[in-house]
Amino acid sequence: MYKISGYFEPRDRTCPISNIIQKGMKLQIFLDDKLKSQYTLSSPEFIINNLITGKRNVNYIGSQEIVDKRNKLYCKTFYNAESKKSIFDKVFSKKDRFDLVRGFITQKKEIFDLETIEVFKSQEIISYYEGNWVDYVMIDGDKTWTFDLLEPPQLLSQLFLLPSDLIYRPDYKFLKEKNLEMAQASLNMIYEQDAADQNKRDQYKSNNLLFG
Repeated sequence: MYKISGYFEPRDRTCPISNIIQKGMKLQIFLDDKLKSQYTLSSPEFIINNLITGKRNVNYIGSQEIVDKRNKLYCKTFYNAESKKSIFDKVFSKKDRFDLVRGFITQKKEIFDLETIEVFKSQEIISYYEGNWVDYVMIDGDKTWTFDLLEPPQLLSQLFLLPSDLIYRPDYKFLKEKNLEMAQASLNMIYEQDAADQNKRDQYKSNNLLFG
């Protein structure tokens, strides 16, 4: 058993070329165990880049914090870790992937409060991890997960599909075949049928009101 309390407060900052959404989330987790364990969890920021020009991408930025209050363990994860470098580091050093994730665990609160990748040089770090979304996860130098060794799950077709399910829609079939004319015609037929069905439902309701 466990209980969760906290808040979720989305906020938005719009710029000419980017849109940053600060989730503003902080949760407290209470476990109903013998130790009465408690954890706190925050969220990073969510950013959409190049809204007007350039190649659009979506990513997390900033940091995420997890605290184990009972054991006094502090965990911080930096998303888009390269953004924590100075402008000179970005220009003259090797470029990291934009989806690079770096994190650490420590028992020193003063180390935990630092918002810079220089923190990884500290001797007070208990454990270190890094990775990205589609390649690997590494903990203390050992790869614990790699995409190349991941076996994709077997896809099973659903039973008892409704006629409205995508698998039966002819417009999607024509769209996959790049036959845009037939795809548009099929979509128009779906809309017309939907409008006709709605008209029948409205008439049925109207008749029930008059004679029921």
